[in-house]
Amino acid sequence: MSFPYELLIVDLDGVVWRGGRIIERNVEALRILNDLGVKLVFASNNSSISRRGYAAKLTDILGFKVPVNHVFNSGYLASKWIMDNYGSMKVYPIGEDGLIEELTLMGHMVVDDVLSIEAVVVGLDRNLTYKKLETAHKAITMNKALFVACNDDHVLPVDEGTIPGAGAIVAFLVKSTGLNPIFTAGKPNRYLADLLLKSMGVPKDKVLVVGDRCDMDVTFALNSGLDSLLVFTGLTKPDTPLTIKPKYAFMDLLEFVEFYL
Repeated sequence: MSFPYELLIVDLDGVVWRGGRIIERNVEALRILNDLGVKLVFASNNSSISRRGYAAKLTDILGFKVPVNHVFNSGYLASKWIMDNYGSMKVYPIGEDGLIEELTLMGHMVVDDVLSIEAVVVGLDRNLTYKKLETAHKAITMNKALFVACNDDHVLPVDEGTIPGAGAIVAFLVKSTGLNPIFTAGKPNRYLADLLLKSMGVPKDKVLVVGDRCDMDVTFALNSGLDSLLVFTGLTKPDTPLTIKPKYAFMDLLEFVEFYL
């Protein structure tokens, strides 16, 4: 039996690693697929690391070259969406170095003066302060700045349990401003799939989304008209009730690959 997909869109947190722990069986499967010539694209809602940073980390873990243009994170997607729809803007990021790098590389100017801010971009920020939230709130309510979310992940999987995700920060500003983000860039928005399918030239029925969450990864696949594989190496466990059904559900990616090979 031959492997039925030409392109995999692979989540990172909960698939390639969980916190500081590498998920070895999934990594082994990715090496096998790479050797078979299957195209691998990596997509994370986590904006704290830039595409360049993720590409270097993945190359080191996987043992084969992962080019930057095969890595997408929500910081890049938010930056590109703003550029494509509004042009270069003066932006205020709530986020870490990876988000700031993506905004800057896209051609936006990072500012912190409330009256100069044209867009507030919210991602994961583990150095969050009340002052940052206050600046963002004022920019949105007083200066009518765009409110853009990198993603709506309420939690992020780590070695032991979870930590609050970017969605928790977005929720604070939704509550304080009374406004929802004009755009949420990451999964489950199909924006990533639209960009990928246009550039990669692979038919939809030959693309598989691999992830550990129904609310993000499986929903993203459904929104994009793509098949999905749910793996139980991250947030979702075999006994977790599935409110949204993936096409496939396996303990890990290697089990799925071995089923076909």
